Amino acid sequence: MNFHRRIVIGVLFQLIDLNISGIDIIPDFIGYLITGFALSKLKVPYAAMGMYCAVLLTVSSFVELFLPKTQGMYLYEPVAFPMQVVTIAIGLLHIFYLACIFSVSKEIVPTKKNVFPMLFIGMHLLTQLLISVGIHLNVNEVENYIPIWIFIYLLFYVFFFGFLWRREYIELELQQKNKQPLPSNSL
Repeated sequence: MNFHRRIVIGVLFQLIDLNISGIDIIPDFIGYLITGFALSKLKVPYAAMGMYCAVLLTVSSFVELFLPKTQGMYLYEPVAFPMQVVTIAIGLLHIFYLACIFSVSKEIVPTKKNVFPMLFIGMHLLTQLLISVGIHLNVNEVENYIPIWIFIYLLFYVFFFGFLWRREYIELELQQKNKQPLPSNSL
């Protein structure tokens, strides 16, 4: 299985939230493990950094499984600020993780310049900003924009999967053309 296919599978595990009686049947940490494994097999710039990000996100996702679920963002006021800082830090780590995936993909499949990675990362940065600011807004103000933002987010992820899928086929063609595996730690 090539790098891009593993990334697609890993990100699908991260995105699909199937809960039955409050139990996540498809936990996000499995997706981060798959992606971290894919990154660990390569010796290209940013692969190791992306793998370390995947490990940290795996740990945070695993810990999140055991935290009490609430309707609001925080359980009670004394931990509100530290939890807000942790949430923003994890969001920024996820953005860096995505940037590493795009950088590694570019190293594996060198193609002409593509604007989509910058737009995708920009959308995630804007989301982090909106989360940070949205906490301080009136709920009625925020509720009006949530459906629009979810639609935009889903649209970007459809393009993200299309982007990775196209690169997967280019990667396979390059492997067949060169008759050699990609630069990796093991055969």
